[in-house]
Amino acid sequence: MPLVLTSISTLENKGKTKMSLEPEFDFMALVNKPAEVHAPPVVARINDSDQACRVLKRMYMPEIERMKEMAKALVVIDEESNNMAITMAGQSKKLAGVIEKKRKEVICEPYEFTKTVNTFVKVFSVALEEIERKLKRDMAGYLLQVRMKQAEDQRLADEEAAKVQAEFNVRAAESQVVAPVVVAAVIPTQKVFRSETGASVHLRKDWKWEVTERMDIPRQYLVIDDVAVNKAVSAGIRDIPGFRIFELETAVIRS
Repeated sequence: MPLVLTSISTLENKGKTKMSLEPEFDFMALVNKPAEVHAPPVVARINDSDQACRVLKRMYMPEIERMKEMAKALVVIDEESNNMAITMAGQSKKLAGVIEKKRKEVICEPYEFTKTVNTFVKVFSVALEEIERKLKRDMAGYLLQVRMKQAEDQRLADEEAAKVQAEFNVRAAESQVVAPVVVAAVIPTQKVFRSETGASVHLRKDWKWEVTERMDIPRQYLVIDDVAVNKAVSAGIRDIPGFRIFELETAVIRS
């Protein structure tokens, strides 16, 4: 029979307390009993975690609390008490393994359910993410074309205004009068594009970097440490030897 502890006695002339060996309580009694003796079978259903925890608590907590108190009371002072501690620790570890096995049994069904649903839904999310990436690339290209067209229209308007201003200046000089000030037409710029459903897209500028000359990279940026480089760029650094730091516009969608 395994070593067990049930009573406390005082050692003579030492003033210390130790546990005596009596075959009344076995740390592994809970494990060795048939399941139907100490608790009903654990029935774990999806979304029934409270019930599963209550059953497990009823099965194991009383005995664990007793084991806890016995271990707390034990004082290892000699070979006998040391052997007792070894036995207690071994049985405690074995019981922990039994409980862990029971835990896996309890969560097996909901875990498999969650795993199956997540795997199934992942197919959807991957496809939708690819659709979004493709559309964002296309929209970013179109928005850049619109931005370039707006910039070109503004440049032409500025050139036309400057040409007219120059003519006014010449005439004013000949007539010895003050030339009127010509203001260039302001070409409206569209930054946010919206669909009829209310979804929108706009361009966002982000600072990016790429390695241009590895030998010129300062030691603190070697590895390459993406986190360190991104942190430096975010802090406003725009000139790191060995890197080309640039802005890259990406489409941002809100629905």
